[in-house]
Amino acid sequence: MTLLRNAWMRVIALDFILILLFIMKDGLRIMKRLYLRSFEVIDPTAIAWISLGGLRMTLKTKQIMERRFPDSPLLLAEQIMGFDGKLRYPRSIRKELYQKMLTGIRSHSSDVCVYLCMEDEQMNLELGVPVVPDACIDQR
Repeated sequence: MTLLRNAWMRVIALDFILILLFIMKDGLRIMKRLYLRSFEVIDPTAIAWISLGGLRMTLKTKQIMERRFPDSPLLLAEQIMGFDGKLRYPRSIRKELYQKMLTGIRSHSSDVCVYLCMEDEQMNLELGVPVVPDACIDQR
């Protein structure tokens, strides 16, 4: 509830889902350009939080995608069953990409709160980000 009560104090929440990193040759460069541009046009003090997340889906969703979009690049990368019963990209790959994004974001603002969407507590702790988004509001 803290998040909901205090969200009005900040204007913008950014949510970067790291799909581009997997499906595009220059995905990391494109994502970096996206958050760099964000910091050019948005004052970091107006950002309530930045959420980083990776694509995840149920097995049924993947089967539907395979039937409807058999050539989709989203289906080419390895996916494993996650702790939440959904398919996701391997932990080591997600962690590496999150770290690269965090490093870039932190080089532009050390104060903006970043959290990982739908990751386990251990991943959050390893990357030094809050385990729950409420902490983003509470730290301001």
